[in-house]
Amino acid sequence: MIKYNYEENITHGISSFPVAVYDVKFLEGNQQILPCHWHDEYEFIYISEGSATFKIDECSYDVHKSQALLINSGELHSAYTNNVSGCSYLAIVFKSSFIESSQPDVCQTKYIAPLVLKEYALKPHITGNNTADFHILYLIQQIIQKIAQQSVSFELYTKAYLLTILSIIFENNLLVTCPKESNSKSKQFRIKKVLTYIDENLSTKLTLDSLAAIINMSRFHFCRFFKKYTSMSPIEYINTMRIDEAEKLLKHRDYSVTEAALEVGFENLSYFTKQFKKYKNSLPSEVLK
Repeated sequence: MIKYNYEENITHGISSFPVAVYDVKFLEGNQQILPCHWHDEYEFIYISEGSATFKIDECSYDVHKSQALLINSGELHSAYTNNVSGCSYLAIVFKSSFIESSQPDVCQTKYIAPLVLKEYALKPHITGNNTADFHILYLIQQIIQKIAQQSVSFELYTKAYLLTILSIIFENNLLVTCPKESNSKSKQFRIKKVLTYIDENLSTKLTLDSLAAIINMSRFHFCRFFKKYTSMSPIEYINTMRIDEAEKLLKHRDYSVTEAALEVGFENLSYFTKQFKKYKNSLPSEVLK
């Protein structure tokens, strides 16, 4: 399972090939499959089974099997599935530097540089309902296949396919112009500020009033603002992140249930057990087995 955590600090791939593919499976429905987070890399999410609702900044997209989603650099995104059989997807995460040129040729100055500078963004939902989408979906599958097989020159194929996808996007005007200053950017900055604070203080006592004060909001308006971006209340979100962290401690470190609960900020063991059961559909003691 790939760890998604607020402002993601994972290294995807290696410096000479900053591309990685992750195979993520959630076999049961009615659960969050992607906590709200962001990263500097671009990302394609290809649904291999089931379906899910993805949220990018303030917009929601219902994405089904054999469809894909494109996440631009820095965009807040999360996902939830209520499909009875859950959702499985493959994520291609890559740095823009992989397709950039060190020389100011026409491809760099006319197409890639404006993307990196966020003068425009790429439209997110790739449904397959038109020729351009169908071609892009095919190329996404080819990238996944080449990297999985590690075939000769798979790195070159990957770069070529990514550039081809970009050319199709330009050819079909699948672009969104990004205003230099906008109210949306201001809101995004504020929610990221709160999420970063939660990330850095997860084990400490976090109250609605203290979180609201970070961005100078009333408690009431803060709760509405937070849920609009994350699809969860602040308390639900904090509990989810704490439970995820506790699960890692129980699985990969020598922590008892009580130690793990205290380490991630739960002061009441029975409440911790109840929340763990709610989000993981199992008891924390079962993770130790």
